[in-house]
Amino acid sequence: MRYAGYVNLEYEIDPDDPLPGMKQSFAYMRGVLAGLSTPRRAQS
Repeated sequence: MRYAGYVNLEYEIDPDDPLPGMKQSFAYMRGVLAGLSTPRRAQS
């Protein structure tokens, strides 16, 4: 994948304490990126 764009994260779940929501968003993004970078298995 050669995506040359940007990704924006929303973290407005709790405006008084946005850090936990930001951490969740980054953790999700890391998981998605890890899934994209793993080789796909051939389907039988």
